[in-house]
Amino acid sequence: AACAAGMSFAFLSQPERDALGGTLSQLEACTNESAAGLECVEPPARAGSVLALAEFDGHAVAADQSLLDAYIRDGRPVLVRDLATALRWPACVSWASAGAFVDAHGAVPFKLTDLRMPAGMGKQRPRPLRLPLGVYARYVDATEADFPWYCFGDDFLDERVAFLADYTVPPAWSDDLYELGAELRSAFPAYRFMVIGGARTGSNLHVDPDFTAAWNALLAGTKRWALFPPFSATPDPAGQSEESYRLKIGVGSSRDPPLQWWLKHYERLAQDPSLGMVECEQRAGDIIYVPAGWWHCVLNTVPSGLAIAVTQNLLPPLALSKLWPEISKNNPGLAAELARLLAQQPPDEIRIPAETLRTVAAWLHTHEGGGSKANAASKELPPCVLFFSVDGVLAKRAKSNAGAESNAAGLEAVPSAFGVDENCIRELARVVEESGAELVLTASWRGSEEAKAAFGAVLGARGLFSSRAVTMNDLPGGLASQILHFTGQAAIDRWAVVDADEFDLFGGKNLNELSMMQTVLQARCMRTDAATGLDAATADELIKILTTEEEDD
Repeated sequence: AACAAGMSFAFLSQPERDALGGTLSQLEACTNESAAGLECVEPPARAGSVLALAEFDGHAVAADQSLLDAYIRDGRPVLVRDLATALRWPACVSWASAGAFVDAHGAVPFKLTDLRMPAGMGKQRPRPLRLPLGVYARYVDATEADFPWYCFGDDFLDERVAFLADYTVPPAWSDDLYELGAELRSAFPAYRFMVIGGARTGSNLHVDPDFTAAWNALLAGTKRWALFPPFSATPDPAGQSEESYRLKIGVGSSRDPPLQWWLKHYERLAQDPSLGMVECEQRAGDIIYVPAGWWHCVLNTVPSGLAIAVTQNLLPPLALSKLWPEISKNNPGLAAELARLLAQQPPDEIRIPAETLRTVAAWLHTHEGGGSKANAASKELPPCVLFFSVDGVLAKRAKSNAGAESNAAGLEAVPSAFGVDENCIRELARVVEESGAELVLTASWRGSEEAKAAFGAVLGARGLFSSRAVTMNDLPGGLASQILHFTGQAAIDRWAVVDADEFDLFGGKNLNELSMMQTVLQARCMRTDAATGLDAATADELIKILTTEEEDD
């Protein structure tokens, strides 16, 4: 039976509810709670056929961090027992008792979710919804939800800054290529998190974004992990598609209760050793390392109280040798920035093999000098960008459904399947080939790393890639303002937009109400019939826009 949206907060008195203001009502309004009885269900016991994750003793690693070099270089996960303890983190004492931690920091607010505004309201910046830790701890004790709220703090600002003094980055993972320059860091600004949750909280099967690995240190409670290697590392990647691999290992929706994967898929997958699944139980003081590209899901298995952890994403220099082919193929913009910054570093100050540095330098020389038809076009003309959506452009839609992806109200709509049309994809590839344009996704679900990764695989299988999504900004005027801001900040002279004919780019403005720059955008925007998608005639017009140097728009 479904439970009432606000049932888990019934313990709050009216004065407490009043003090929380609109945050509580918004949490109750967008609650993901249901009660199908999972609070009484345990995940299946560990199967003997599943390999245990490789382990090291934390005291040995604290004395010699090079013990982990091979795991970082080769992209293999590892669990280091008691490493946080061996590193003498203050958090091992002050965070170890969940009750004492709550008593000391109960007033500190932590984020439970982001409130995203409807698409028609100008794609405003998501607003974090936070609860004081003490209220959240009481919620954990009271809730019977299958999918309880989970504290996943993505900043260390305000009161949370004090927690930075309670731990240090483990030496084995202290170097991060995203720290080479301010532009790289700004491309991946949210990279460290405090993670606090009760029973049945956790994360669904996912891959961390932007080629990053992660370390996760548990200070209180227990976690159960299951991990799968990247698709490219499976025994026969040529014999199956990446999409079929995702289905096989049980990649689902981020809205599914974390416990559901263990109940629905674990025992089946445990019988297939070819998938390479490994698992472990993480205890307080342990630190796990998850390399880039590894699928992983996590379940907090505390019988009561809270599991408390800190985690951080990074791009380790030692991992670049293995990751460079994927980075240079799927995100040449990131590759170029990395290559330029690495060329400025003294070789003896960065832990990258000389052979890899030579490979990176050679790629940069070829990339900047032009080595393909697309690069040749970019060499003759200034860099250019094609802003594109999916619904009604690459995925045909009946008129009644057109624009659904862009106009969904409430939280961002993430498609369960993209259903791209191969003819539309071929036309997009032709535009890229003849113009040298870089693709920038503008679909409303672009803020979902899960959806971006899935769609990136769809494009990658067809020899295409998209850059990072347009950043959400507090700008009036809808998507049009975001695109204009993007082109202005990046000093892009050649650009075009392609979107379905039913999507409003200008926040409800009539054509005679557009600003001068919005009129420029209107002239550079090609509309597709949602039922037809991107056709040859529209592609020809896009190529014409992208390969023509205009005089001072």
